[in-house]
Amino acid sequence: MVISKSSGSKAAAGDAMSSVSTKNVVPRGSFAETLAQLGKSLDTSEREVHRVTEGAGLGRDYSPAELLSLQTGVYRFSELVDLSSRFVDRAASAVKTVLSGQ
Repeated sequence: MVISKSSGSKAAAGDAMSSVSTKNVVPRGSFAETLAQLGKSLDTSEREVHRVTEGAGLGRDYSPAELLSLQTGVYRFSELVDLSSRFVDRAASAVKTVLSGQ
C-alpha cells in the first residue's frame, strides 16, 4: 500500500489505513508470536498423546518403536508445559515489576 504525500490530507491517509485489517496481526519475533507458537505446539502434542491413549484404551497394540515414539512425545509435551509455565511466570513477574514502579 502506498499513500501519496501529494494528497496532503490526513483523512485520505486515515481512509487508506482503515482498509488494512490489523486483526490477528502479530509482529514477527514478538513475545505474543512465540507464545502463540508454543500454544499450538502444546495443542498438537496433547492431541497426539490423547489419540494414542484412546487407541490403547480400545485394545490397540503398539510396537516397541511406536511406544518409544510415544515416550519421546510425552517428554516433549512435558518440556513444553514446563516452558509455558516459565513464560507465564516471567511475564507475571515483569508485569508486577512494572506496576510496582508506578
